[in-house]
Amino acid sequence: MEELRQILLYTAGYRDAHTDKRLTPEQFYGSLPKDAVTVDIRSHPYSPFATAYTGSGVERAVEQWKPGEKRFYHVRELGNLHRDASGNRISPPQYVDEAAGFARLEALLREHGSATIFCACSYATHDSTIHRCHRFFVADTLAARMPELTVIHIEAERKGEGVNQEEG
Repeated sequence: MEELRQILLYTAGYRDAHTDKRLTPEQFYGSLPKDAVTVDIRSHPYSPFATAYTGSGVERAVEQWKPGEKRFYHVRELGNLHRDASGNRISPPQYVDEAAGFARLEALLREHGSATIFCACSYATHDSTIHRCHRFFVADTLAARMPELTVIHIEAERKGEGVNQEEG
């Protein structure tokens, strides 16, 4: 019987798990796993006042601050479109294109062996019934599809002055 090659999926959010403040790019990208490619799974990569978390700024930030593997991918298809009346994203997620998104992320994982999926939400949403971040749902779905997958949730938190005090 052939042994399955272990594949690693990390999940991360660029908000502090305790204060919900946005981490600085150096702190967030600098703390991502060295050997994993970086995958943004937001439908629209945007963060007010934070170019390192917006559009092409994400790729530049990965290149500047992430240690090791610098490859970056945007899998827009796995963005969560499910919102409440006030515009806040809620769970369970409604993906932009579920079938295409999961197929693409699975292919990236098989090609590279490890990836970090990220979005804005802090780890604090992990156990929420209404506002659980969609990256946790993505990880759960992939774990069910890929028996060789190990999921590791990174709980980012502020260390010293590393958190940007602006909201956004």
